Amino acid sequence: MAKAHAVPASVPPRTAVADASVVKSAGRALQILEYFDAVQREACVSEISRALGCPQSSTSVLLRSLVHLGYLQNDRHRRTYYPTRRVSLLGNWVDPTIVRQGELLMHADAVALRTGQTVVIGTINGLHAQYIYVNRPQRGAGEGECIHVGRHCALARTALGKALLARHDDKHVSQLTWRINGERAEHEPLVQAPALLAELQLGRQRGWFAGEGADSSWTGVAVTLDRKEQWLAVGIEQRGAMAEAEMLNYAEILRDLASQARA
Repeated sequence: MAKAHAVPASVPPRTAVADASVVKSAGRALQILEYFDAVQREACVSEISRALGCPQSSTSVLLRSLVHLGYLQNDRHRRTYYPTRRVSLLGNWVDPTIVRQGELLMHADAVALRTGQTVVIGTINGLHAQYIYVNRPQRGAGEGECIHVGRHCALARTALGKALLARHDDKHVSQLTWRINGERAEHEPLVQAPALLAELQLGRQRGWFAGEGADSSWTGVAVTLDRKEQWLAVGIEQRGAMAEAEMLNYAEILRDLASQARA
């Protein structure tokens, strides 16, 4: 029987980080990302542990940390891990010609330039929506500091989160709502599942979603992106309320973006 998760001959097992000048956990986290770059597929904990030459328990902790930070996604049924698009976006500023050949980012940048508003791309990370790309026009000192790559936002209240939730059926959304309410902070309002499901159905019908932005002082409009490896959504966010005419205009712009950047 073939070994589904055998370490490829071209990727020799790596010894634990031995250089005293390198923090072990930092070095191993980067080695995990380098390993995925070498094998270019999903991998399980035991495989990665063997490849890095470190204990499986330590590897498991590092993998969970990378999932929480948004660099890996975890398939709980297959018990495997796979890099998110945040990994590919991390260094796009170093040499933009490499990463920005992808139409999605070029279209997102064009929308930010056209509207003068903040454009965000996000994915689901646990019970939150997480920004993996942000194009924020230059503003005054302190303006828009709440919007940055890696930020976790309310999944059930934000426009971006609703666009992501809309890919799930009502049963799964209700289960997520129950978990969100169970783990919410005291100051956060309860999510009413019937109202949320109605909002998602309306959004599916019209092709766009409205809600909060990065926090309650921002307003957003978002659409779901049809991507193969990871569900994504793209949104336009601005501080303060958004007039209905603006919202409709931004929704149309985002729908065009999603159509043009379809994988």
